[in-house]
Amino acid sequence: MKLNLRTLASIGITLSAFSCPVFAGEERSLDGEKSGIYFSGGVGMTSVDDIKATISSTTTNKTELDKGFLYSAGFGYDFGDFRAEINYRKDSLDTDKYRVTNSGKTEIAASAKGDLDVSTIGVNIFYDFNNNSQFTPYVGAGIGSTEIKSKNTVVNGVSIANADDSKTSYNLKLGISYEVAKSSELFIEGTYQSISDVKLNVAKIDDIKAYSVLAGLRFSL
Repeated sequence: MKLNLRTLASIGITLSAFSCPVFAGEERSLDGEKSGIYFSGGVGMTSVDDIKATISSTTTNKTELDKGFLYSAGFGYDFGDFRAEINYRKDSLDTDKYRVTNSGKTEIAASAKGDLDVSTIGVNIFYDFNNNSQFTPYVGAGIGSTEIKSKNTVVNGVSIANADDSKTSYNLKLGISYEVAKSSELFIEGTYQSISDVKLNVAKIDDIKAYSVLAGLRFSL
């Protein structure tokens, strides 16, 4: 994946902030809550708002996508109430409909198909609302570098050249986890992700907005 340099700098600064206690072997946070290294993984479904693109001064298009599949893997450090995590996520979606507007006249494509892959590596910060039950609600936010790949696209029987671009992305998360054992938790979370100023071939896309639900397992060392 091609990573945005400014995003990598942000990731590096964030990592340096939580790496020291990991290598120092710290096992508990200041308030006595258990803390430490953990790993996570999950699968889910994702949905993307219609993608509107500018082709020229007189031509625009809109692409509608089917709901897609995603998987995610990450590792992080739990400070007790706060967690910091490096995460890799990949979303795969299929083109459903394609419309072209030329000088105010809208043409609906007779047929359209194609694949859109969205891969993100980034850093997320979480706050856990710890309590006396096995359920722990949490919120999170993150920044990452996202690569968007459009491939195998065919509109009205005409193949469109593959294209890709890498941009900085931002996300917000809301979830809840359930402790199944001392070192493992099941979790389900919803994510809103935003990617701006994407360019695929001659198509300029102002904003890509994605919504997803992910279920997975988190386990600590």
